[in-house]
Amino acid sequence: MRSWTTTGGAAVGLLPGGVLTQYAGWRWNFFINVPVGLTVLALVPRLVPDHRPERTGRRGLPDAPGAMLVTAGLMAGVLAFSQAPEWGWTD
Repeated sequence: MRSWTTTGGAAVGLLPGGVLTQYAGWRWNFFINVPVGLTVLALVPRLVPDHRPERTGRRGLPDAPGAMLVTAGLMAGVLAFSQAPEWGWTD
């Protein structure tokens, strides 16, 4: 049932996007997300229960090495995909 609703939601989302593009222009597909995002930001604190984890002895410090590794990996992936036509996939 879950995959059917996800697929149905995606298909239904394409229809208003197509109508919006046809009659208002393709740029409106980006602007329409602003009121949706503001509505979600207003409703989440009211509808989603507050959950705070119990305190442990360790402070919740950011994982700087992990963040740098993830960023470097994503940058390497973008570089590889953008340069693949010139360099080839095996270089």
